[in-house]
Amino acid sequence: MVPVTPFALFLSGAVFLPFATPFVFTGMDAPMALFHNTLIAISTCLLAISPRYITSAEVALLILGESILAPILIWAVIGENPGQWALAGGAVVLVTLFISNWIALRRRRVR
Repeated sequence: MVPVTPFALFLSGAVFLPFATPFVFTGMDAPMALFHNTLIAISTCLLAISPRYITSAEVALLILGESILAPILIWAVIGENPGQWALAGGAVVLVTLFISNWIALRRRRVR
């Protein structure tokens, strides 16, 4: 099913395309949209494959990691300020990921 995932994302975008307003690409909008769609397709495929190698709980935590990285990447690439609440929420999720992985690593060493 992994090869179908990017195709399904493309089709869902095509279905909602008539409802997008305004649908105008100017300047670097088209390359950025293509880059965004490529990253979404790759990340979705990797998330679909990842439970083969790590637990499903860790995959769920990685999905939360994406919600942290998105505002930071937008801040770095486009220059849009994510705001203090987005950064604070990202910090909470990062600390949770760190503690969870730290506990998991400690449990593996004990066994």
